[in-house]
Parts: sequence; structure tokens; C-alpha cells
Amino acid sequence: MKGCFELIEREGWGIPLPVGDDKIFLVVPYVSPYGTFSGIKEIQEALRKADPFNRRKLTLCLDISEWATHQDEAYFQRLLMYLHDRREEMDYVFLMENAKGLETRQMYLALRRYMPGTFHRQESLDSEEKLEKELLLHSFDKGSASFMAKAMMNNAYRDYRTYAFVDQLSQDIRECIGKNLIDVAGLKKYLMDKDNLLSLVGKGIAR
Repeated sequence: MKGCFELIEREGWGIPLPVGDDKIFLVVPYVSPYGTFSGIKEIQEALRKADPFNRRKLTLCLDISEWATHQDEAYFQRLLMYLHDRREEMDYVFLMENAKGLETRQMYLALRRYMPGTFHRQESLDSEEKLEKELLLHSFDKGSASFMAKAMMNNAYRDYRTYAFVDQLSQDIRECIGKNLIDVAGLKKYLMDKDNLLSLVGKGIAR
């Protein structure tokens, strides 16, 4: 259902890269009440670039980590009012890095004043389901994310099931295949390179 949000609190993760063609990722830096806030303008520009004719349903992923404890300030409230007005057009994912429990609860309550949503906390990628969900946030499509998540459950990659490694892996693959969205064909191309990152850290995945 459109118009809802998901608030995710995460530990030890690297900033995720922009994700698939139906998702937009942006960091919203904190700005003091005496500064100049350009967050809404940056979101508008990103939306126009991703969907100039406003024809697609998008998911806007915003890293609001720096706004912990500042959720009641005017700039952040202005941002939430803007997102509320567009809630029928897209879904929202809000990310908070290494926030304390109380900070996350306060942020969740602030968001709930404007739209319905859910909250969950991510600590480690210790299951195939968690890995696949994280890969989907890092430019993998459904097919490639499912394949990679299953492969990374091999014990050879036990120490690399981290947010930072998924971030690094996504960047490495995208640079290799020359495009932002990682599909199965692109993943297979990447794995054909004997010096791919997975081969370097583990036993490699069978081609």
C-alpha cells in the first residue's frame, strides 16, 4: 500500500548505494536552524531525474541518521510535511545508522504523526532472507539477489555477511558490468572474472 514508510535502524553498515530503477537513495544531512536546508530541493531534483513524467511508483530511501534527536526541528518537520503531501505517489524507507533505542523510538513517533509505517532493527546478515533484502537495497534485482544470497550462505563467506561487504560487492560488480542495475546476466559476467571479489575472499562461486 502506497503512502507508508519503513524505518530501519542498522548497526555497522556501509552507506548503501543507489538502488534499482524504481528506488532512489539519498542522504539528508542535518542542518541547524540557522543554516540553509536544501534537502527538499535535492529530493525534487532526484525525483525529476528518475521519473520526469511522474508515471512510475517509486520508493524513496532516505538516510536520516544525522537527524536523530532533531526530529522536532522546523527543517525536519518541513521535510515530513513535503513527504506527507506526496505519500500517495510513493513509499518511503528511512534509514538510521547506529542510533540508540530512544532516538529511534522518538524518530518513529515523529514519522508516524505524518503517515502510517513500521519499524525494525537490523544487526547482522545471518540468514538468506536478510541477505537477499540487503542485496535488493544495493542495486541487485530479484533474480541476482536471490542467487547471491543463497551463494553467500556458504561457510566460505561467513565472515563477509556484513553490510559493509555487500556495499563493497555491489560497487565492484557495477563497475565491472558498467551499469547500475545488477541483473543475473551482469552477475554471471562478473563471476567469470577470476579476480572477482568473491573469489578473492572465499572459494568463489561456481560459474
